[in-house]
Amino acid sequence: MAQAIQNDREKQLLHLLQIGLQVYADKETKTMLGKRQNYVGLSDIGKYTECPRQAVLQKIKPMQKDFSEMLILQRGHWFEEGIGKALQAIQLNYLTQLEINIEFQGVPIIAHLDFTLIGENNGKKIVRILEIKSVSDLPTIPRTAHFYQVHGQVDFLYENWNKPVFSLKNSKGKYLYQTLTFPELCKKHFGILLSNNPKDIDLEAWILCLSMKEGKAFGPYMHNQYLMHEITNFAQNYWQDMHNFINKNSLLQTAKGFYPLCDFCSYINDCPKFQSTLYQPEYENILAELLQLKEEKKILDNKIKVIETNIKQVYSLAKVTDWIQTNSHRFRLTMTNGRKTLNREMLTMELEKLFQKNNIALAEIEGLLTRSETVSEPSSRLTIQTIKE
Repeated sequence: MAQAIQNDREKQLLHLLQIGLQVYADKETKTMLGKRQNYVGLSDIGKYTECPRQAVLQKIKPMQKDFSEMLILQRGHWFEEGIGKALQAIQLNYLTQLEINIEFQGVPIIAHLDFTLIGENNGKKIVRILEIKSVSDLPTIPRTAHFYQVHGQVDFLYENWNKPVFSLKNSKGKYLYQTLTFPELCKKHFGILLSNNPKDIDLEAWILCLSMKEGKAFGPYMHNQYLMHEITNFAQNYWQDMHNFINKNSLLQTAKGFYPLCDFCSYINDCPKFQSTLYQPEYENILAELLQLKEEKKILDNKIKVIETNIKQVYSLAKVTDWIQTNSHRFRLTMTNGRKTLNREMLTMELEKLFQKNNIALAEIEGLLTRSETVSEPSSRLTIQTIKE
């Protein structure tokens, strides 16, 4: 009973924190990003390159997030705050959430840049864009969404450098400057003079992925006219898809083939990607890759087993009890306790003796053992077979 009460109080506490995080997130979004349904953001475009359906639905039909989802979302903002304090501590000139507000063929697009650093090296002005991403595990390559998002940032900054489309808010969401050129904004905010031509500037963008333990930077990304064209096309398609869907004129395209983030999508339950059909050739490549990886793992496991056996034998024959050292490593052999198991047959025999001694019906033994058993959660097993022609 006490444990049940404790669990209930724990749920109440976490639920209270979840509400607080949601309220805070909604307030910050409205304060710094405005009404996001009224424009296409670069993060929208990035998500659209991976799954148009999820990107559009997140904007027009936002789902309530649970506690873990809210923590992941807010962790990114907390990282941004910490990085800002680090940049401030080393006295770098930087802007947070620089806003670039443009219209492309009738489509309103607003870019928000996490950090824009302005400096100088050997007499040449330097501008660096830094996009912060919170991750559970560091990726080997950046996500497609992040790649297009940061490229959009550096491309929009370059292409609109000397146009009055730049604005900057304070932490309370009040505009400090509006509709200035980038050189004008930097002059007003820092007193720094920048050329009116971005070709005179060393301009790069970087993605900084941060986990709770490590960090990894991807870049540099520089202005690319072809990618700029591609990104504006994505923006047009996004805007059109969003309004067509709102007016019930079309279905939304889903991610193609295997997409690892499907498992975490809030809109997966009615997603048309997962059809009730027995022929889905789009998964052919990922299945072939999985079989290949399993085969490689089997070979590696066998190699590891052989090497471990040899090293264990080396240690045993050395007849030592301490670490054996090499130039860069050391190794030793230790014994671990064997796995404990319950002998049900022996327990039954002992219970029979105890029950007979206390005049308890032996039929109760089986019921006692059954009531004492626990069953783990069901697990799934994937079976893959090669189709013989």
